[in-house]
Amino acid sequence: MDKRNFKISPRILYHFGEDLIKNEEIAIFELVKNSYDACATKCDIEFVFNENKLKKIVIRDDGKGMTKSIIENVWLVIGTDNKAEIKEIRCNKGDKEIIRVPLWEKGIGRLSVHKLGNEITLFTKSANEDEIKVKIDWDKIKESEKLEDFFIEINTEYENKRFKKIETGTEIIIEKIKGDWNKRKIRKIYRSLLSLNSPFDNETTDKFRVNVTSNDKEIFKGLPSLEEIKRSALYYGKCRIEGNKIV
Repeated sequence: MDKRNFKISPRILYHFGEDLIKNEEIAIFELVKNSYDACATKCDIEFVFNENKLKKIVIRDDGKGMTKSIIENVWLVIGTDNKAEIKEIRCNKGDKEIIRVPLWEKGIGRLSVHKLGNEITLFTKSANEDEIKVKIDWDKIKESEKLEDFFIEINTEYENKRFKKIETGTEIIIEKIKGDWNKRKIRKIYRSLLSLNSPFDNETTDKFRVNVTSNDKEIFKGLPSLEEIKRSALYYGKCRIEGNKIV
């Protein structure tokens, strides 16, 4: 009797990114949810055009960032169960602690970048750690026969660091954009992302703000900001909460 192992082609990563993520809107949503789960208070998304064509998507947050160990043993490992038992996330914001319910679902957020583009550059910095640069070229999957042949570049020695010494966060630059991008699609994504913003401004609340911008100043023309939506609200309400109950 012979025994054989399953062999996994590097293209399995290609299919994960293409097939598990339904469309570009969901892909960006997954990346923003990652920022929320990383205790970020803001997530900035920029659509960069050149000659009326989308050339780059930049997603940056001020969350906890990732260490080299997390990148190697969690972010680059598909199918880990490191988040399976986590029911809440404790975020330290100055002198107070905020508790968030995690938004992750299948742990496929890291593959969302493949749905959006083929060239990925990630910068990340966690507290008291060196900033890290990760480079992924999805085009090289086609050249790799085995998963072990598809390499990810991880570097801590480079110029033009993205984060100041005391800052933490993650910035993802997506290039070689995939898919058919037009003004209508991006305006739809803007409206959807606006719904992730917290309507509360009080210092005691858990703030999370998604900011969507573009170097094309006309693309979001006429779309209301969060502040404009709040000013036009039909109803306002007040309540007092003690512990986990409305009193």
